[in-house]
Amino acid sequence: MSQNFLDNTLYEMDNLIVLRGMNCETIDLIATDPPFNTKRSRSSTAGFYVDNWKYGDESKLPDQWKWNEVHPKWRDSIEDGYPQLFQVIETTRLVQGDDTAAFLCFISVRLLEMHRILKPTGSVFLHCDPTASHYIKICMDAIFGKENFRNEIIWKRRKDTHNLATRHMGRIHDIIYYYVKSSKATYHIQYAPYDPEYINSHYKHEDFRGKYRLLPCTNEKGGNRPYTFKGITRAWRFSEKTMNDMYKSDLLVQLTSEGLKCIRLFRPQFRKVKISF
Repeated sequence: MSQNFLDNTLYEMDNLIVLRGMNCETIDLIATDPPFNTKRSRSSTAGFYVDNWKYGDESKLPDQWKWNEVHPKWRDSIEDGYPQLFQVIETTRLVQGDDTAAFLCFISVRLLEMHRILKPTGSVFLHCDPTASHYIKICMDAIFGKENFRNEIIWKRRKDTHNLATRHMGRIHDIIYYYVKSSKATYHIQYAPYDPEYINSHYKHEDFRGKYRLLPCTNEKGGNRPYTFKGITRAWRFSEKTMNDMYKSDLLVQLTSEGLKCIRLFRPQFRKVKISF
């Protein structure tokens, strides 16, 4: 980070200034919650929405945008360096008008800086709502590459308890876009403990190593080629090497005199879980 900014510090200011003071490829993760293009502004002190915001007024948080307030250098840098992104913004002007295009320009110059400072293993999560989410996604495709899009996470933020919508369904969700810098991005699968009821109902056997369940080693319906293992010829689920490894580790159980074998699957400590917000 530039000497003008300190690590582990919260700055309440335009993040473009901070982003431009950071070194390239130094950040692992970015979570950003930009304005939603609601055409309103919120007082930074009172928290309520106000109108007639002008760029540079730091007493209010902008959520309305005008094309003539977009910095000319931003437009020029996008047009000269990122023609695909510029085309997205120009096309949005034809479809949605100048205000939404201005919003995308404000967002894009910051996303370009985020892309620059992310490590090749880095990821970015962008929170938005359906007001302009589809246009933001195209901008992110142009900046991060469509091949680096990972997920569109739907966040149900509230219930339409009062049923106020009379001309449309309730608008009750936000969107989080998950992009990575490259194919080298790091992703850790989330785990949580198993429920005790599940353990008791599925892992009914036990030895000195702990509780386990029995699963078949055969796979006749899966198209596996049969081979002979310990005098038994069947279409086994596993390769012959894997079967031998499991046999040496005492993970196989012979259940019947006909020689059917099952694998001991010991109780795992954790399971994969869906991430919820």
